[in-house]
Parts: sequence; structure tokens; C-alpha cells
Amino acid sequence: MKKILLLLATAYSLAACDDFFEKDISRETVNIVAPVHEAIVPEGEITFCWDILEGAQRYRLVVVTPSFDKANAAVCDLLIMPDSAAVSCAHTERLGAGNYEWSLWGLSSTGTGKESVYAISVSETTEGSD
Repeated sequence: MKKILLLLATAYSLAACDDFFEKDISRETVNIVAPVHEAIVPEGEITFCWDILEGAQRYRLVVVTPSFDKANAAVCDLLIMPDSAAVSCAHTERLGAGNYEWSLWGLSSTGTGKESVYAISVSETTEGSD
């Protein structure tokens, strides 16, 4: 009887443990909300926004200029942990005029999702235009 109770207790513990049955995200990409690939946006604060990827515990956001192949500077390289109740996630960076590429992927304790790379152009804003 003790063996049966021990077996049932172990099975219940494993079934209740989310970490034991963590979703594999290695083939998953994060759904980007904004800015979309090849968007042209005005200089200033740019908000990078994406939907939560089921199974991802955090996200890596990298923004470079002008591109990953010819990067002159990394604007940001961040690990972002979303609120547990969130349905989307966002980060805001101040960008000057120029060309940029940004990438994003989900991370979990079992691995990483597929990286997505997007290009954006930031245009100068002109004061006093009619």
C-alpha cells in the first residue's frame, strides 16, 4: 500500500510541475506587432512590440545600426522578462535618423526560439512643417 501511495504522490508531483513539462520553443518565432519589417518611422522614441510566445520565459531584443552584417553600433542588447499576466510585450528606445536592424527571439530553460530579423528606417523629423 505504501508503494502505491508513494507512486501516486510522485505522479501527482510531476503532473503539477510546469517546469517538468515545459513547451519546446526551438521551432517557434515571436509574432511581431511593431515596427514591421522595412517600416519607415520618425526619429524619437520607437516602441518595439510583440505578442507573448507560449513557453518563452524571457526575450532577447537586439537593435544595431545600420545592419547586422555591417554593424557600427549596438543600440541595445537586452533580456526582457514579461509580466506573467501579459499578452504582449514592449520596449522603447530613442533612435536617431538612419537605418537599423533589430532581432528578437524567445528564451526558455530548455532552449531558444528562432531568431527573427527586421529592418527599419528612421527618418528625420522636421520642425515647423505645414
